[in-house]
Order: sequence, then C-alpha cells, then structure tokens
Amino acid sequence: MNWDAIGAIGELIGAAAVVITLAFLAYQVSTAFGRAIIATSSILLSSKHIPPQ
Repeated sequence: MNWDAIGAIGELIGAAAVVITLAFLAYQVSTAFGRAIIATSSILLSSKHIPPQ
C-alpha cells in the first residue's frame, strides 16, 4: 500500500465522520425543536397563562 492509497482511505474516513456528525446534529436539532413545540404548547394551554388584552 502506498501513501496515496493511505491518504485516500483517510479522506474517506474523514468524509464518513462528517456525514455521521451532520446526521447526528440534524437529529439533535429535530428533537430540540419538537421539545420546544411541546413546551410552548404546554405553557399556552396551561391554566396559569393569561393572554394579553
């Protein structure tokens, strides 16, 4: 195996790591957004919320 092949394998591993990281971040953002919607809905629907007049 020469250095060009080793470099190509390293680039593939790096690219795979970037894709996995982006997928994980997309999952985290989606989960956080869902939780924020649920929390906002809960606050708006609670009996303690007084709407502005």
